[in-house]
Amino acid sequence: MNPEPLFRIRNLKVEFNGRGEIFHIPQLEILPKDRIAIMGPNGSGKTTFLKTLSGLLEVPSGTIFYKGAPLRVHRRKLTQEVTYVHQHPYLFRGSVYRNLLVGLHSATLTPKEKKHHIQIILERIGLSGYEERDTRELSGGEAYRVALARALLKEPQVLLLDEPTAQADQEAKRIITEALKQVTHKGNTTLIFATHDESLCRNLEVRILRIEEFSLCRY
Repeated sequence: MNPEPLFRIRNLKVEFNGRGEIFHIPQLEILPKDRIAIMGPNGSGKTTFLKTLSGLLEVPSGTIFYKGAPLRVHRRKLTQEVTYVHQHPYLFRGSVYRNLLVGLHSATLTPKEKKHHIQIILERIGLSGYEERDTRELSGGEAYRVALARALLKEPQVLLLDEPTAQADQEAKRIITEALKQVTHKGNTTLIFATHDESLCRNLEVRILRIEEFSLCRY
């Protein structure tokens, strides 16, 4: 039996600052553990779509259902289960370690266990030894990886990423790709990301939503 859709989108239309319609998605279903890449030219609405799914933006026109109910009904659940990482993420002032502690919401972990989890996640994203690094000293690509690590520590049901490899060099791209492979192969996370990086799509074996075509296809 097919699983129930996690998201069910009906007649979603987005307009922006009088420019008219950016995109229109008549119908789309996203299943649990799905892997979807959103592709399209700059300004096509990829980030807007992610923010709408996350609940950060109101659904402008149409309906998005999450777990069978309209998105607005699930505000608290979205906060707990859905994590969005912007292309230029916000990091708190202070150390990388302080920022990653935010992702470890479990009150049952001891300080030693939290340190262990943080060391493991930093190794996964290629930033071992960065615990005490001041976030103001990070490059754009390093800051994104710290934000990604913080998101992964939360073990979200839905992970929404905005251009995860846009600021990454080749080695960082490889590290991010491997980290996301682990997410999709070992966990129950639904992964949805906006990108221009076709190699990332091939490596993660995703379905592709081309915003300019309003249709889904597969590599």
